[in-house]
Amino acid sequence: MKNRIISLILAGIIAAGTAGAVSAEETVEPVRAAGVVFTEESGYVASTYTGTLNGAAWGTTTAGDLVEALENSLGVEVRRSDAALAAAETLKYGDKVVLTAEDGTVKSSFDVKFMGDANSDSKVNLSDASKMLQKIAKWEVTIDEMIADVDGNGAVNLSDVSRLLQVLAKWDVDFVKNPVLPGKYTMVNKGDIACYGNPGAQGWVPLCLSDGIHYDLGVKFTVKADEFATQIGFLLPSWSDNKGKLTVSIYKWDGDYNSSISAMPIISKTFVDYPDNSTQVIDLLDASGKGLVEGEYVWRLHDGADAGDGTGVGIWYFDKLQPAESTGIKTFLNCKEFNIGPVANIFYAKAK
Repeated sequence: MKNRIISLILAGIIAAGTAGAVSAEETVEPVRAAGVVFTEESGYVASTYTGTLNGAAWGTTTAGDLVEALENSLGVEVRRSDAALAAAETLKYGDKVVLTAEDGTVKSSFDVKFMGDANSDSKVNLSDASKMLQKIAKWEVTIDEMIADVDGNGAVNLSDVSRLLQVLAKWDVDFVKNPVLPGKYTMVNKGDIACYGNPGAQGWVPLCLSDGIHYDLGVKFTVKADEFATQIGFLLPSWSDNKGKLTVSIYKWDGDYNSSISAMPIISKTFVDYPDNSTQVIDLLDASGKGLVEGEYVWRLHDGADAGDGTGVGIWYFDKLQPAESTGIKTFLNCKEFNIGPVANIFYAKAK
């Protein structure tokens, strides 16, 4: 009888432990993608300005290639005429990369286009050059001017035809990586605005963003009318070991910091194993072909991690040196407004 009781007790303990383990597994749910974000090495870019999927190669890139290159593919699919494409299907002009919510609502959509495919037939060949020449000669023809502008100068002209012919002839040239919104523009008077006030004799100090104490640093900034923000540079320490990673994301300002960063970022980049105390740059031209247009934005450093000796990654800053309110700069640490001046510069160009 005693042995039977002991056996029942042991069976109960084992059953309880097993039930706990199953329950723990059941509570782990994959997180749905917040946006259409590709790994940097893939070369694909989902542009929220042009609404296009950039970087795909006509005739070779498949739906599966895109999905595999996503940082998070849950809720993202490639469609043609509202039907999901099989992984082996080769992409065509007009296919869409779509992000949906759990209820099926479309949160964002990006059209697949191929630079140089002026006549929109999913090929890049002499027919496109012919159509471009007809358009330049003001014939009654229709082309996709955004992707016909292969040199990215904002207009379709003979230089685009020349570039297209050179690419077809396999010269050592290439098309612009990301299309430009139609409409010619010129950049002049390049300059930058510091994200910190005048330090005088004050020295800067490093702020660790991977220690669990400080984990999120953001700066609200403003792009004025007729200007474009083209780059942001950050002075980043890695505490001597040149190891670790830190992600920068750019968002539209949405009234407050937390609302802004809960949306899909315009563009993101992860700095990996960068040299200690080096200036790392995010190129905002990837967002639209000409930079961030007039409006209010947030740059944010987040998801810091150190794969080296655990000393950390972060950014240098000046204590209590947030710039004057007139600059439009406002700093947030751990999602709350905080008076520090990160050593970062926002580079601008003015439209002529």
